[in-house]
Amino acid sequence: MRFLVFLTCSLIFSLTVISHTSVHAQEESDYGKILSISKNTVTIYFENTTLSIGDEVSFVRYITIVHPISGKLMGGRYETVATGVVEEAGLDKSQASILWTSPKFDEIELTDLVIVTGRDLDFERAKRIIGKVQNLAIEKKEIEIDVGEEEEINEGDLFLIQRTEYIYDTETNEVIDIKTVEVGRGRISSVAKNSSLGEIIFNPGMELNPDTDDIVFEFKKEEPESITPRTKEVVAKVQELISDKKIDIDVGKEEEINEGDLFLIQRTEYIYDQETNEVIDTKKVEVGRGQVSIVAQYSSRGDLELNPGMKLNHDTDNIVFEPTYEEIAEIALAESSLVQDIRKEINDLKSELFLLRATVDSLGQEHFDHRNEFEMFKDEIEDMFSSLMMSDMVDSKIQIKNDEPITPSISESLVDSYKQALDDCLNYRFETAIKEFQSIINQYPNSKLTENCRYWIAQSYYGMRNYPAAIEVFKAVIEDTRFNHKNDDASIMLGISYYLAGNVTEALI
Repeated sequence: MRFLVFLTCSLIFSLTVISHTSVHAQEESDYGKILSISKNTVTIYFENTTLSIGDEVSFVRYITIVHPISGKLMGGRYETVATGVVEEAGLDKSQASILWTSPKFDEIELTDLVIVTGRDLDFERAKRIIGKVQNLAIEKKEIEIDVGEEEEINEGDLFLIQRTEYIYDTETNEVIDIKTVEVGRGRISSVAKNSSLGEIIFNPGMELNPDTDDIVFEFKKEEPESITPRTKEVVAKVQELISDKKIDIDVGKEEEINEGDLFLIQRTEYIYDQETNEVIDTKKVEVGRGQVSIVAQYSSRGDLELNPGMKLNHDTDNIVFEPTYEEIAEIALAESSLVQDIRKEINDLKSELFLLRATVDSLGQEHFDHRNEFEMFKDEIEDMFSSLMMSDMVDSKIQIKNDEPITPSISESLVDSYKQALDDCLNYRFETAIKEFQSIINQYPNSKLTENCRYWIAQSYYGMRNYPAAIEVFKAVIEDTRFNHKNDDASIMLGISYYLAGNVTEALI
């Protein structure tokens, strides 16, 4: 019995530990990760998200609930381990200071996740509403306020918790000035007619005082988005190559870089004098193009497309942003809904132009590659032609010698005619060669050179790029059953002619 009790207690203890340390396997895409922890500072990472200084974050841990007896999973929930505020912000990586840690957990762990609970907004509103604290529940982070629907307060509205402090003269102790101190921030969670309930989302360690603290709602003015004109060319360098398609650049909002801006990746190459080896000129080579996707104050991230065959070089390559048009900037300053449509249309056209130029570059490179392949193929065929002609000059003497009833004088004349025709074919005088070869066939139709002459007539048509005529004559060489010594050569050239004529099926046969 004692053993059973001991075993049961041990099981409950072990399952309790598991329930508090398990991390949820499926992480939400909008959660950030913790990279490192140092005292009260945590380095956090959000992919493709730019945080700002003053943003509030929460560190959460997924707690699985396990039945203490059966060990069966009963579900789970996220619990807040700590809260913090962003002190240093970057493209993906930021640093946050810890403001509050839950007494339930010993410390933040690297496996905990991060969520953004509040953005640092610039409060510029047309009308300020100041309320007072009715009730305060610090442990629940709740605050009840004496303004509601009657004062146009809405669920989700952000508010400041402010305190007025007096500055006294050190000698006379008279009030010589006043200053407003921000005690915290919050968000409205529910609204009644004359009151509302809020959640405190940021409190920098100051104790709230319902008697002295004001709740300030500052309604933000909706202003049309404007394009920041860039009056000069901006040349930047690559900070980091994130992947084959993404780079970090060392310029940002400070240099008037905007999200959606297009850029060139350029390289300067030097032209040298062949004799003195001195630099006599330079030229700009386009390595690729890109478009800005995220902008921070002093850096930005871009999507890039390298030109075929090019590789990015951190040391030599420059990122070039061309000046923007003043006309666009002037239009963008106008308070009109049309401005948004114009800018969207311009950005769409820029994107289309970027894709179109990339496509044209790709097609140009493809054409260049095909041309190189064709030239190599052509060179191989030329070499084969020369070899065939040289062997033909030797073989013709043997074949003429064996031809009957040709006399020695006729044989000598025939060899000279055949050599002349071959010479004309070799030197691209194809029409003359065809006439000469056909003349030999007409005079000596039963000679073994008939097949040679017919073969070189087909070869001449091939040289003239008259592939249909070449195909017919090459076929005639193969189909003439009286001779077979040129059948292999004719078969090779028949296949090549079919291929160049676009008939791949017959070429394969």
